[in-house]
Parts: sequence; structure tokens; C-alpha cells
Amino acid sequence: YAWRESQILDGKRVMLQGEQVESADGRERTFYYGPDGKPLADAFLAAHQKRWEGVALSVPAGEYHGKAAVFKARLTTGPLSVHLKLTSDQVLQERLAPLDLTPIRAEDAAAARSRDKGPLRIGVCRDLPHPIRVDAGHPQWPAWQTLGDGTKVLVVRLESPGAQAIRAEIAGLYLPKGAAIFVYNTDDPREFFGPFDRNNLPQEDDFWTPSIFSPRISVEFTIPPDQDVASFRFTIARLAHAYVDVGKLISETAVGACENDVTCHPDWISTSYAVARISFIDSGSAFLCSGSLVNDLRQTARIPYFMTANHCVGNQTVAATIEFYWFYQTNTCNG
Repeated sequence: YAWRESQILDGKRVMLQGEQVESADGRERTFYYGPDGKPLADAFLAAHQKRWEGVALSVPAGEYHGKAAVFKARLTTGPLSVHLKLTSDQVLQERLAPLDLTPIRAEDAAAARSRDKGPLRIGVCRDLPHPIRVDAGHPQWPAWQTLGDGTKVLVVRLESPGAQAIRAEIAGLYLPKGAAIFVYNTDDPREFFGPFDRNNLPQEDDFWTPSIFSPRISVEFTIPPDQDVASFRFTIARLAHAYVDVGKLISETAVGACENDVTCHPDWISTSYAVARISFIDSGSAFLCSGSLVNDLRQTARIPYFMTANHCVGNQTVAATIEFYWFYQTNTCNG
């Protein structure tokens, strides 16, 4: 499987790519890459308690199982539309009005005074002025671009001025066989997630994209040559606008007297890897909370059970929107 995580690199917050694959002999290997797609230096990995287990992009072709190898190749390729010079009439786009934060800040201040525990609100959901709908009755033909090999590409661009990050809700989603979704930063396409397809999307037809740390987000849909556009459907009617800079919030938040920096306690480093900061959507807002992986007694099972408080996530609908931020740690003791 593969993931992307946010880290501080040379004083800037960047997106790193991690991959874990199973080799033909059953061994698992982990790979990490920087925002330029190149393997990370040993010194960086050591400083962040990460392991480097292999030589990226030079592994013999037959070493990994087919599915993992294909997924790795597609993830490395990235979205196709970044290489197309699309004009405004070749994409579906919506730009929202600036968000008035005054009443929102007042609500957050009142909530902080009235409770001891609970998730921290970091964003609000916003309805698009004109929902974007694609289905058999609304094929949006002008926006579909056909590539030389017959692959069809559709791009949706959304902007919410002032947002620290954006997530888009893709509702009523049906992906034909071979279709895929990429999500990326319109201003810096190196920040992207995908592909999302039938193999790795949840069973629900309501899918919240991962957060893109920009006020402008692009969502790319691709369909292989042998599939009909009419069989593809989705609606984007709202997005989550994060108005809190989570990185700044974390650095300015004082720890309690009972809290210890795990970086100061090497014996607990491995255990700490199970802890994650989570964000999720609930009742029209985006929140932050935390939780941890929980082991079970079945040695043959590898189900990643995750435990959090009920006042954070209380039902499956909210659980389906969770984003996990791992390795939520300082670089140095009390740093």
C-alpha cells in the first residue's frame, strides 16, 4: 500500500510519499521519497525515525506482486491533466466567495469556554453555488479530453479563497472498470493523491478527498478507452474549507504538565508510531482529534484497528471521512 504524509523539510512543510510492498518471498519493504520523487537521504530518515529498506525504482521487475507493482507505477506517474494545457472552457470549475470568519471565530471561542473535552474545529463545509454533476443525463462533453490512446480525462477545479486546505465531497460516485481519480494542488501539482479506483475506494458512494493544502484544488477523473462516459457518475456539491493552519496551531499549542515528549524517551519510539492525529467531517464542519492503533491476539490477522474517543467519532458515516496523520512528533527532544 502507499500513503502520503506531511513533514517539515528544510524549514518548509512538504508532502512525502511512503510505500510498503510485499516481495515475492513474502517480505515487506518500506520506501520513502521526497517531493521531487527521489529517495530520501539516510540522514533525514534517521532524524525522523524512518527506515529505508531497498533501492527505489531499481528493483528487478518480477520482485513485487503484480498488483503492488502496478499501483506503485500509477502512483508515481501522477495525474495526467497536469501535462495538458487546459483552457477555462475545458474544465469544470467553481470559485466560492471569500469566507467570513468573524461569526465562525466567535462560535469557536464560545465552544472553547464551555467544554473541557472534545474535537477541535478547524474548518467548515461550504456549498458550491452551482453543484457539478456528471452522469448519463449530464455528460459534460466539452470538458472531457480524449488523449492519443483513447483515455478520457475530466478535470474539476475548485477554489475557496483564504483556505488553508480543501477537501471535496464526491457524492453519488460510480467508477466504471479501469476508471480512476486523482486529487492535486492546482498551484503545485507535486502535492497529489491517487489513483483512487475500485480497488482502494470504500464501498460507500460518498467519498471525501484527502486534504490539499491550498485554496485551489483539482480533481481529475480518467476513464479507459473501452469504457463509456455515460456509465460514469458523480456530483460535487460542497467542500470543506479549513481556516486553521494546523502546522502553526500545533507549534503554538502548549503541552500540559502531564504530557511527555516521546522523542525524549527512545524506548517508547516504536510504540509512538501507533499514535495519529486525525481529521474528519461531522455535522457540516471539519475537526481534529487523536487516537491510536490497537493490536489484537490473532497472530495471523493484520486488521489495523484504530481507537479514538466517542466524542470525536461516534458513527460509521463520520469514520468514513477520517484522515490519519502519522509520526506526529518533534524532531528533537522538547524541540
